[in-house]
Amino acid sequence: MKNNVYFSNSTLLGDVVFASTFNANFYPQGHDSNADGVLDTNGGWADDSLNVDELNITLDNGSKWVGSATTSANVDDESTASTDWYDVTGNSLYPGVVTEANAWGRTIDDQVFQSGVFNVTLNNGSEWNTVNASNIDTLAVNNGSQVNVSESSLISDSIASDQWFFFEHWR
Repeated sequence: MKNNVYFSNSTLLGDVVFASTFNANFYPQGHDSNADGVLDTNGGWADDSLNVDELNITLDNGSKWVGSATTSANVDDESTASTDWYDVTGNSLYPGVVTEANAWGRTIDDQVFQSGVFNVTLNNGSEWNTVNASNIDTLAVNNGSQVNVSESSLISDSIASDQWFFFEHWR
């Protein structure tokens, strides 16, 4: 599910927890959909763009957020690379995955399907004061906006800005 949240001239107080579930009703080892005893589908959604939950938060026009951003992702509990893909391309769910060389066959690297994507954008003088630990996928800071990280932490896969950043670490 794709969710876009837009705040303009607003104040957001509190933490945002994004809950995401790995492709509901997906069967990595196959599923018999018509009870004929033959596995014929992996279930879930065949289109990967539907598999990824996404939360996009945009603060605009001087909006302010005081809080943390975290993701609660429920991953596939059978995360075994399967050779029995019926209606999805195996590489689309586990691109280049490396598995244990044993009977378990569990995924042992970071090349796994990501269920939830959490993006934050600050525009036009907006501000985010992080508290606690925040972990997001993409942070964009534009047009005089700022992020204040004090006695907290912020991890983002990528950070984009139309201005210079000054990072200072205090102990």
